[in-house]
Amino acid sequence: MIFQELHKFAQREHLLDAIEFTSQKIRFSINIDINGIYKSISPLGNGKEGLTLDISKIPSRNSRAIACLGADTLDRVLPGFNPEVKERTIETQKLFLQQMKSIAADTQHPGILAIVAFLESTHTETDEQTISALNELKVSAADWITFQVENFDGLAVQWPELKEWWVKQQNTEKQNAPQKKKSAVCLVTGELCVPVDAHGTGLKVIPNGNTSGVALVSGDKDAFSSYGMKKARISPMSEIGVEAYTRAINFMGRDPDYHYRTKETIYLFFPSEEITVLNPAKAVEWGGLKDGLYGDDNSIDGITKSSEDKLPVPIVAVKVYKSPYAGKLSGVAANSSTRFYSLALSGNAARAIVRGWIDIPLTEACANVESWFNELKIILDRPVKLDKKILSDRGNYYQTWPLWRLLSNFKTKGKDSEAEMAKYRYALWEASLLGRNKPLPISLLILVTKRIGVEGDCNPERAALIRLILNRIYKTDNQYHNTNKYMKSELNPLDSSVAYHCGRMFRLLSRIQKEALGDLNATIVDKYYAGASASPATVMGKLLIDAQKNHISKISNDKKRRGYAKWYDTRLTNISNEIIKNHGFPTNTDPVQQGEFALGFYFENTDEAKGKSRSEKTEESQTNDNN
Repeated sequence: MIFQELHKFAQREHLLDAIEFTSQKIRFSINIDINGIYKSISPLGNGKEGLTLDISKIPSRNSRAIACLGADTLDRVLPGFNPEVKERTIETQKLFLQQMKSIAADTQHPGILAIVAFLESTHTETDEQTISALNELKVSAADWITFQVENFDGLAVQWPELKEWWVKQQNTEKQNAPQKKKSAVCLVTGELCVPVDAHGTGLKVIPNGNTSGVALVSGDKDAFSSYGMKKARISPMSEIGVEAYTRAINFMGRDPDYHYRTKETIYLFFPSEEITVLNPAKAVEWGGLKDGLYGDDNSIDGITKSSEDKLPVPIVAVKVYKSPYAGKLSGVAANSSTRFYSLALSGNAARAIVRGWIDIPLTEACANVESWFNELKIILDRPVKLDKKILSDRGNYYQTWPLWRLLSNFKTKGKDSEAEMAKYRYALWEASLLGRNKPLPISLLILVTKRIGVEGDCNPERAALIRLILNRIYKTDNQYHNTNKYMKSELNPLDSSVAYHCGRMFRLLSRIQKEALGDLNATIVDKYYAGASASPATVMGKLLIDAQKNHISKISNDKKRRGYAKWYDTRLTNISNEIIKNHGFPTNTDPVQQGEFALGFYFENTDEAKGKSRSEKTEESQTNDNN
C-alpha cells in the first residue's frame, strides 16, 4: 500500500516524466569561452548548498567506472586536481570526456565543442590556473560541478541537446539488452515486468542515513531469500516502480509542505489526491488547526507576518515553522473519499527504517486532530510564553500545544536519548492522527509523572498531556469500562478519585508550608512528592498533622494573616472529607492513580489563577468568621 500510494503521488507531481534523469545538488560551474579557454569559477545557488538540477541517472559506481553526463564530482571531471585519485576515478574522467565527444560529434553544438576543447587540454596538461581557482574557493573533490559557456543560456547540464542525446542513448540500450531474467508482477504498478535486482541507495532525505543515500528495499543476505528469489527480487518491482517511490520520498523530504524533520526521523504526509484542505500533520506540529491563532491585521500579538505569507502565521508556529496554509493542504474542504497518508522514516547507515505508516480518511484525520487539541485543553496556572511573548495568561484555558512542547516532558540523557525521544514522538504523532481510540503507552504516563518529583513542578503542558493520556486510558482500557471516568480541564472538587484529592492536599500542604516558613532550600515537594504519589498513606498523614499543628497555627499568630490561615484550614477540611468519603489515603497507587495525583496537584494550584486573590480569600474567611 505504501509503494502504490507513493507511485500515485509521483505521477500526480510529474516526477516520472523524465525517468532517465534524477536530481542532484551542483555547487559550482566552470566558466569557459567559446574556444574552451578557462575564465572563472562560479558558486551556484547560495554558494553553500548549490542548485538542485536534473542529471543523467546512472547505476551504482561501487564496482566500475561510470560517468555522469555534463556534470559530475570534481575529481571525476578534472584531471590533476587530486594527486591521490584512484585508478577507477581516472577512468571515469576519460569516460566523461568521451561522452562529451560523442555528443559533439552527433550534434556539432558549439557549446559542447567548447567543453570538449577545454577537457582535452586538461587531459594533455595540468590546468594550474583552474586548479588554483578551485582551491581558492575551497572546492572539494566530492563537490559536483558543471560548465557554463560564454554566450549560451543556462548551464551545460540543462541544455536540451545533452538531455535528448541521453534519452536516445538509454532507449537504444534498453532495446538491445538481452532478456534473460524471469518476468514478475510489479508490486507497485501491478503490471508484468522484469524486476530490478537492486533498488540502490537513492533516498537522500533520511536522518541518520549515509550521506550518499539509503535503501528502503534490499536483501543482500541468504536469510532474506524467499522462494528462490534473491536480492531485491524478493519484492519484485519494475524500474518505474522503484523510481516512483524513491522520487516521491525525496521530493517530499525536500518540500516543507510535505514533511517535518527531527534528528532521528522524517515524517512525510500527503493526501490521496491533489486537493487543498487543512493539513492535520502540520497542525500537530505547530499546535492547532486555526481557532484563535490569527490576528485581524498584518500582525499577531505584535509579530508582523512575512510579506511572502499569504495568510497570517500562527503565533505558535513562529519558532517551529511556517503555517500549514502555505502548502498543498491549505484551505478547501476535501472530498469524503480523500485519504491522508503519513510515513515516518529513520536511517541506520545504508538502510531506512519504517517507523510507521498511517492511512485514514483525510476528514477523519482532521477531526482526530481537532479532538486531540480538545483533549489537551487545560486551565493555566501560569502564563504560556514563546520566548518572551505571552501566548495566553494564567487563569485562561489553553489547548494549542505544539508537539515540541509536549515532548519537553520526556527529555532524557545518555547515548540512547535521541532514539528514545524518537519513539515518544512517534507515539504522540500516531495517537494525534488516529483519534481517541488509539491509546498512548502507559510508560509515557510513568515518565511524565516521575519528572514532577524530579523537578518539583507540574507545568501546564505536562498536566495537559497527563489529562489526555488518562482520558484515553479510561476510554480504551477494559478496567475502566462503564465507569464514566473522565478528567476535566479544570479543578473538579467532586472527582471520584481519592488519588486526585491526595494530590490536591499535597499541593495545599506545600503552599501552607511556604506561607508559614517562607522560601526553603528543600520543600515538602522536593522531599516527599515521589513518596506521597506512590504511597499516600505512608506520607500524607504525617504531613497533614504537621501542617495543622505547626504551620497553620504559626500563620494564625499573625493577625494580618489570621483570615488566610482560616481559609487554609477550611480547604484542608473539605479535601480531607473527599478523601475520607473515598476510603481514605491509599496504601499504594498504580501509574494511573499517580497520574490522577499529578492532576490534583496541578489543579489545586489553579484556584488563585482562576478565582480569588489572596486578599479576597482573607476577606472571605473573615466574613465567614463573623457570620
